[in-house]
Formats: sequence, structure tokens, C-alpha cells
Amino acid sequence: MATSRRNPPSRTTPGPRGNANGNAQGGTDTGGPPRLPTVRLAPREELAAAARVAPLLRAARDVARWIGPGRALTKAGRLRRADALAAATHLELIPAEFDAAWRVAVATRMLVLIPGQHGPGQHGPGQHGPGQHGPGQQADTRAEAGDRLDLLASGTADDVLAAWDEALTVMLEAEDLDGMATALYTVGGPVRMDALFDAYLAAADTQRRGARGSG
Repeated sequence: MATSRRNPPSRTTPGPRGNANGNAQGGTDTGGPPRLPTVRLAPREELAAAARVAPLLRAARDVARWIGPGRALTKAGRLRRADALAAATHLELIPAEFDAAWRVAVATRMLVLIPGQHGPGQHGPGQHGPGQHGPGQQADTRAEAGDRLDLLASGTADDVLAAWDEALTVMLEAEDLDGMATALYTVGGPVRMDALFDAYLAAADTQRRGARGSG
């Protein structure tokens, strides 16, 4: 009696990935990581509108407004402790929020730092009074509100988006980037722009507690 032999299943290379309709996407599958889908950005005016109300940029603007016509800085280019505490209290910012807002205000030029200048002085040795400098002395570095102070209210969409890019760049250069990246990774999904500020604060707080624990 004749018998039939069942053919063994053939081994083939997986074909292109398909979408819900069975259509191939992204060409042939090379076995590498999946290609991310194309993302269509919102119109520039819509992106700028979101940036105008981003807490981080608004806090930076408020810090620059508080500084106003000028405040003396330390040799490290930061506000003196008393001024920093007064500003943070007035603006209802915790230290980490104030620090972030200061960095962004400087990066976006809402706040400008003016180096002290060596000058001949207006008084002879031993005759200069408070705030006046004798020969060879250097005036304090100062911070004052810049000409981009009202950028969020009156700047063009391109200007506002450029400021947002500058703010994001300076925050990504922060030492606590690892903590912020971890916080964003933990979320496991899209994060709104205004939530980046909260992620930064959480990361900064984690870093401070770690430093205290190792000290």
C-alpha cells in the first residue's frame, strides 16, 4: 500500500513587519531594532504657545524680573545667599526650582551677567566709600534683567522656541541628568513639556539625598 510522506515545515526568514491591515511597513526586516514611526510635529505656533506657559521658562522670567536693574554676585557668579533666599521666598520657589530657573534665565538671556571692571577709581587710596572702588580694585560682577525679559509675552514663535531650545540644552547639561533620565524612563510613556520641570526637581532631590547619605 502506498504511503504519503508529510513534508517537513520549511525554515524561512521572517518577512516584513505588517500593520493592522497586513501591509508591510518599513521595507524588509533585517533583524535589527525596529524603526520608529514618523512623528508629525504640531504647528510652530502651537508649540510656541505651549512653551510660553512652560513652568520652567516662566520661573526663569520671574527670577529675572526680581533681579531687576541689578544685584551683586559672588565670585562664582551666583546670587549672594541672602538675595537668593529672598528671591526664592518672594517667588515661592524651593531651592531646586530657583536653581533651575536661574540657569535657564541666564541661558535664555532673560538675565545677563555683567563682569566687574577694573577702573582708576574716583577717590584716592583710603578715600573711597561703600560701592566706590579705589585704584586697581575691581567692581563686583552683577546680574540684571536682559532685553529678552518679556520674550514669552511679546516674542515671535521662532524666538520663543529658540528660548525653549536653550532652556532644554542647559538642563540637559546639568549634573543631575542621569536622575531626570531615570525619572522619564520610569514613566514609560510620552511626557508633556511642563512635566519636564517636575522630573528635573525629582531628579535633583534624589541627587541631594544621595549626597547626604554618602557624606
